[in-house]
Amino acid sequence: MVCVIIQRKVRKGRESEFFKALFHLRSQAMRHPGYVSAETLLGHDNPLLNVVISTWHSAEQWQAWFNSAEREAEQAKIEPLLSSRTTIFVLDFMEHE
Repeated sequence: MVCVIIQRKVRKGRESEFFKALFHLRSQAMRHPGYVSAETLLGHDNPLLNVVISTWHSAEQWQAWFNSAEREAEQAKIEPLLSSRTTIFVLDFMEHE
């Protein structure tokens, strides 16, 4: 399994549009093969900071979602609502011995 952390900074005044687009994107991701779960977090001192932490069965399934035309179309709707570029980290879970 992999954990994907996506960080976005929302443009002030565009929060409502952003969250509508984000939840639509997430509902589509939930139907994609390999999706396990996700959480959406807001910055405690900066509510314009948005972090999504999702879990996928494999990096390949995440990559298939990331490269899908469906995700790219939804991301294109989100980008104008941001004050900076989206940052994505794909991380492996550490195995315990």
